[in-house]
Amino acid sequence: MKILLIILTLFLLSCSSAKKDEAIQAPLPNDIQLDGKKLMMQGQGFRIGRKFGFTAKVYKVGIYTDKKYDSASELLNSPSVKHLYMRFTYTITKGQLVEGWEKAYKYSCIKQCKETRVYLNQFIEASTGMKIGDIMEITFKKEGVLLNIHKSGQVFIKSPDFSYNLLAIFIGPKVLDESFKKDLMSL
Repeated sequence: MKILLIILTLFLLSCSSAKKDEAIQAPLPNDIQLDGKKLMMQGQGFRIGRKFGFTAKVYKVGIYTDKKYDSASELLNSPSVKHLYMRFTYTITKGQLVEGWEKAYKYSCIKQCKETRVYLNQFIEASTGMKIGDIMEITFKKEGVLLNIHKSGQVFIKSPDFSYNLLAIFIGPKVLDESFKKDLMSL
């Protein structure tokens, strides 16, 4: 019986590992169609999570734009639509997701941070825990943010400042991971 349990455990671990490898290695789309417009990939990278001395690739993300931008500040300040396509490569709970968004928003926020906190709360409320292979898309428009979690639907949050601040988490002047920002800005 012990041997059977060990074999079953090893089998389940190998299945999880194979799914994770697939999520990491599978390419992101080169371009996407959004509201009838073609957006091209500006860059892509992995968000690395760190806890208790361990690191893990949490999600693979591509940023899609109307044209190639030379600098992060030019892209951040552009009035054009921007889009993030995120494929999770690690299973995280809603609590871990909330902790990550709150930490990043607090660190990277630029405009009307206290006032836009209510929109961050709406964004978090619409979020769910994510499993390996799950997709989250965030569309940044002048008037607000469209969050699309493929397994649970969409929500639009109307706030230009929140849209700006949320994108700043990834490419703003104060980001938690400068190398991640560089990856998003270049192919």
